[in-house]
Amino acid sequence: MKYRVDLNGKIYEVEVEEGNATLLKTVAVEQIDTGDKQKTVVVTPASEHAQENSGEVVKVKSPLPGQITAVKVEIGQIVKKGEVLVIIEAMKMESEIVAPSSGKIVGIHVKSSQAVQTADLLVEIE
Repeated sequence: MKYRVDLNGKIYEVEVEEGNATLLKTVAVEQIDTGDKQKTVVVTPASEHAQENSGEVVKVKSPLPGQITAVKVEIGQIVKKGEVLVIIEAMKMESEIVAPSSGKIVGIHVKSSQAVQTADLLVEIE
């Protein structure tokens, strides 16, 4: 199950296994009210990604199940840390998946209208 927790003014999405109190993953989120839909910006923990400018390929994975509503990047595009890569809609909320580091887009593994599950590969940055 997923829970949203407000801790010292920051909202965290916490995922736990049913029947256990073991913490699986936390994801910091920022919510912005846009009228009929609530927009969520998802910031994946830095520890899950390679360090910036390390030359390693950073694999950006989906932090939640949903449907891709937009792919905001192209192969070869240079992105900055925090730039929106993909937008996922889940339960009438849009989540912007942002670049965890700056680099060049070397792989896009989703397209608009595609359904994704938690941990599905979205984009690769080098």
